[in-house]
Amino acid sequence: MKTIKFLFIAILLVGNLSCDGEDGMDGLDGINGIDGQNGQDGQNATTNIQNLLFDATGFSGDFTDVTVPEITTSVLNNDVILTYLTDDGVVRVPVPTPFHLFQFNFSVHVALSPGFVLLDYGDASGASFNISAGDLQELRVVIIEAGSSGRSSIDGKEQILSELAKARVDINNYDEVAAYYNLE
Repeated sequence: MKTIKFLFIAILLVGNLSCDGEDGMDGLDGINGIDGQNGQDGQNATTNIQNLLFDATGFSGDFTDVTVPEITTSVLNNDVILTYLTDDGVVRVPVPTPFHLFQFNFSVHVALSPGFVLLDYGDASGASFNISAGDLQELRVVIIEAGSSGRSSIDGKEQILSELAKARVDINNYDEVAAYYNLE
């Protein structure tokens, strides 16, 4: 029993004595381990953008339908589609465009359907207007994929438009859209 008391007292004394005093210096750091492998690079954002260019020099009459197989029902339901026309190859006018806002002497209304962009030309009064071959130079169709985030298609489209607005990108200005998405 004396031995147990002695051990108990010795442990208490050692415990109390060891709590007093300063900590010693930390030991040296160990050698760093080997770095792991780099992961695979993700896709660039531009891979989800289709920037389609069509020759519009042959467009004539009061109505033009352009075959665009990239516009599927899924694209119509889920993605953002922007359309632009130019009559000089430089200034790209957003479509639809009213008569009085831009450089054309006619308005252009656009309808989208699976496989097609439909252009309807009008004059200042809203009546049909016939354009001649050569009045327009090119049609550009930009399809911005909303992605498969599991959100509804409206949320996906709104998310893209909100992102562009927050970045102060005017979707009516092709050059701003092209710069934002690094398009040619």
